[in-house]
Amino acid sequence: MKIFLSSQEEKKPSLEEIAKQFDMQYAQMAMELERTKSTIKRLNKMDSRLRDIENTISTEGLAVKSTTISSKMKDGIKLILMKQNAITSDQLSRIMQMSRTRCNEYLKGMETDGILESNTKCRKKYYKLRQEK
Repeated sequence: MKIFLSSQEEKKPSLEEIAKQFDMQYAQMAMELERTKSTIKRLNKMDSRLRDIENTISTEGLAVKSTTISSKMKDGIKLILMKQNAITSDQLSRIMQMSRTRCNEYLKGMETDGILESNTKCRKKYYKLRQEK
């Protein structure tokens, strides 16, 4: 008869407990796998729909151009740049009382549209109106 059990003997899980833990983990992995399969099916459907839209657009000869900046905002920035030769997004944010990040997005968008050009001086990016040649 053992009166004192060592701490190691008390902490050893039984074979049944190990099997239960294994079954629980297996069930969790099976559920996660089903969720992943469902997500993949939805992504494939979305991809198929996007391809259909792209095909429709290309067969119709339409061009899709996203306009993120309103014409009023563009005109406002152009007016500011007509008064000041070059401006940073930080300076524009103070003038327009908007976040610097939002102003930076506007300036970059106008640059990609060909309205502005930029140059960097001492880690600051200055934007100015593009000169017509």
